[in-house]
Amino acid sequence: MYLFCMAPTATGIIPDETVSWQKKIAIILLVPLVISIFLAPLLYWLTPKLQLRHRRKKTKKKLFQEFVEKNAFRISDDGHVLGKIDNYIVIIHANYNEFQSTKWIETQILFHPKQGNQYISQSFFQRMIRKYEGKNVTWFANSILIKSDYILKLPKYEVLYPLIKRCISELKAQNITPISHKQWTALIPETQQYLNNIEKL
Repeated sequence: MYLFCMAPTATGIIPDETVSWQKKIAIILLVPLVISIFLAPLLYWLTPKLQLRHRRKKTKKKLFQEFVEKNAFRISDDGHVLGKIDNYIVIIHANYNEFQSTKWIETQILFHPKQGNQYISQSFFQRMIRKYEGKNVTWFANSILIKSDYILKLPKYEVLYPLIKRCISELKAQNITPISHKQWTALIPETQQYLNNIEKL
């Protein structure tokens, strides 16, 4: 934010020969700082509202409507399209980065992080990471995240749905079970502690 504000300030003040270099440097450093102090809280407050509006607007697009029509997904008040595929909870929503001008669709597949009383082997995730390298599929200890970038047109259902099914088939092949959203959320602190312990090894 600070550097973003500094560029136009420097461009506007440097050509002015009536201002000493000391004052120019002070202005270049201080003006953006003051602007960013006021803008940062405003953006912090506005960004969630703008993202919510963006998500809700995109749910009207064909991609999301096809998940609703073909898989009985529902649209939540916060702009997420969610349902089950082969009993696994799938959550889809649109996202964007206003500073980088990038847009994408996020698809999250939830699963139980344990098999019996043991957490799923890290070797499985390492295999999946190698297998899906370059496909914008990220494997976590309790979920899969598919990031589908786009410029103008949203990804097609015919492309995203088979990828979701393929990821789910990987879970089923390893007897990794579905999980309710409530139980999945409740296990997050324990799962995070488990991952922290692994990192210390």
